[in-house]
Amino acid sequence: MERFHGVSFDGLVEQLRGVVIRGIRRGEVRPGADGKDVFAAVPAMMMYRSKMCASE
Repeated sequence: MERFHGVSFDGLVEQLRGVVIRGIRRGEVRPGADGKDVFAAVPAMMMYRSKMCASE
């Protein structure tokens, strides 16, 4: 679980947050799309795929 947390939160989620924020600044992403619920869905999807599809 610690490895999952490190990969998902420290790596993917923070990188995705940066991409979304840059998109908002450029006007390519709607304002408010950087809400915490959006980024909470990413680890949830990763965990689902890990458990249901037996993949890392």
